[in-house]
Amino acid sequence: MKAVVDTNVFASGIFWKGKPELVINAWVEGEFELLTSKPIIDEYTRSLFHLSAGRRDDLVEKWLYQILEFSICVEVHQHFSICRDRTDNKWLDCATAQFSALRGSGSCSPSPRTPPMHTIDQNVCTHCAGCSSVCPGGAIVVTNERSTVTAACIDCGNCAVFCPIGGASPVPQPGLPR
Repeated sequence: MKAVVDTNVFASGIFWKGKPELVINAWVEGEFELLTSKPIIDEYTRSLFHLSAGRRDDLVEKWLYQILEFSICVEVHQHFSICRDRTDNKWLDCATAQFSALRGSGSCSPSPRTPPMHTIDQNVCTHCAGCSSVCPGGAIVVTNERSTVTAACIDCGNCAVFCPIGGASPVPQPGLPR
């Protein structure tokens, strides 16, 4: 499993006890792979040095080494503009860059499925196109009257996660756990 970890969680997990620390420990113990990008590493660096206030630079340098050595740093080619705080879009950019890299790598590429793995509830959808903008497979077609998930859906789940009103959801598939 791969995950993108917000700076607040990452920094809190290093400097304080609690649930964020459990997330960092899970990464260190190999329970998931940490996805990063240059903007995320830059933010981690600024935040860690700020929080250490010069008292624990050795600790900060140790963690920055861990991040640089043991995270998967992806190159971002597509930039989203979805979050109210535009600086938070880097997390989505990173997550979808990793997925797009896997999708374009030949034998690792998921095959499109028929029928689509997600659907849009037309009674709820406002056709804002948020789902379409986060779909790495380009499987969602949005018009003024209808939003449709095509057979190009690769089951990433971005549409369901990022729909502000819950209009996108998984379609139960026979024989597949949900």
